[in-house]
Amino acid sequence: MRIGVVSDTHMFGSGRRRLPPELFSGLDGVELILHAGDLCILEVLIELNAVAPTVAVAGNNDPAELVAQLGW
Repeated sequence: MRIGVVSDTHMFGSGRRRLPPELFSGLDGVELILHAGDLCILEVLIELNAVAPTVAVAGNNDPAELVAQLGW
């Protein structure tokens, strides 16, 4: 199984930048993505789940609302 690992995407609010195309190129062909924290917004998880099933953990910059929403 090919697994992609990413962390510290640090995306914030509606004015956030987009995840870089190089990230998606690097994740091409993975069957699972592990995000090691600091998504900061739910949209990052949604974008990564479009590539492959994604498992994420809370980071120290993830807001309490996101942590509660995802049940971390």
